[in-house]
Amino acid sequence: MQPNQHPYRYYLKWILADQGGGQFDFKLLTFETENQVQAFKEKIWSDLSAYDAISFQSEATHLAKKKLCVFDMDSTIINQEVIDEMARLFGFYDKVAEVTEAAMQGRLDFADSLRDRCKLFTGLPESRLREILPKLTLSPGAQRLINYLQSTGAKTAIVSGGFEFVLRHFQTILKVDQVHGHTLNLDANRNFTGSVQEPIIDASRKRVLVTQMKQEYSATLEQTICVGDGANDIEMMKEAGISVSFCGKEKLKTAANTLILKRDLSLLEKLI
Repeated sequence: MQPNQHPYRYYLKWILADQGGGQFDFKLLTFETENQVQAFKEKIWSDLSAYDAISFQSEATHLAKKKLCVFDMDSTIINQEVIDEMARLFGFYDKVAEVTEAAMQGRLDFADSLRDRCKLFTGLPESRLREILPKLTLSPGAQRLINYLQSTGAKTAIVSGGFEFVLRHFQTILKVDQVHGHTLNLDANRNFTGSVQEPIIDASRKRVLVTQMKQEYSATLEQTICVGDGANDIEMMKEAGISVSFCGKEKLKTAANTLILKRDLSLLEKLI
């Protein structure tokens, strides 16, 4: 093993919060045991008030040229939860939003909760569902970050438990390489049947899709980045050297090795 490839050599990188001038800095740290690595991360993660963003990554990950970055869609690439905004458009936002939040926190089974929420839209014309598109907005820094990744030669993808027609819309805008989402089941009159094509893209399916893309692009764990905001993103992040919680739920923040605490995806540029 090369000296600079020691498994317990880690980089801590951070961007101070606005009151600190948004300053970026980093340091190389060496640990004797894996337990020491985990204890150090837990200590840093226990008080994040000084930071806009922070990353604690292995030296191997720091040195690796990144080949693949996979994003969640709702509340990550875009500011909204699509199914919540559809419900707002059609008059039952409160009922749907409560279920969405519980699913993102990991308190409900994602697949079952998605099926239940979809049933509420049964019978709506596809054209009416598409009325949601103008109401959806990119998260701050999303376009800049993806442009940066593409300039380095990295492949970009969106893997979502949301709807494919929304992903295709933003794929056209962002020029990402792949999108994976749910296809609506429509009847002969192109009305929504209240269900989506299987398999449901839950946490385990997201991980499968990331694994497949890593193989397709010959990307190692250290060359892969995953970005999300909810508990259902934790599994796919096990396939990434840089696992990013973007203003994420507590379960994800605990699992991730990189946190963006300010709503600006472009902060990730300095941490990868």
